[in-house]
Amino acid sequence: MLLCAGLLLACSGPHSGSTKTESETTVQRVYRVQLRMTEEKTEAVQARSRATQWWKNRPASERPPIAHTGPAEASAVTIDWKPPFYRVRLGPFATRQQAEAVLQAARSVFPDAFVAPKRITNR
Repeated sequence: MLLCAGLLLACSGPHSGSTKTESETTVQRVYRVQLRMTEEKTEAVQARSRATQWWKNRPASERPPIAHTGPAEASAVTIDWKPPFYRVRLGPFATRQQAEAVLQAARSVFPDAFVAPKRITNR
């Protein structure tokens, strides 16, 4: 009987000391502007350098704030590697409108650029 009671307590679900439940988990969407995609790391590094310089030369009024989605990133321009490609991305931005505005300006330098949405799960 004690064994049954122990099993029932162990399987009764979350208790007061547990972490957030599924209903408390929030999903946030952010938007990055993908500037370049390549299989070559050296090309990605060169594109990041060009993009960083381009971004720094933009007037402050044309640089929407970078959304904070976790640990602070050292730069607005990053390289994300997902085999087999290196992706050079700018952002993240909190709204699609911000990303679209940056995209329009970026296309003069990066004609193949596009907006890449991403879901961030906060627990």
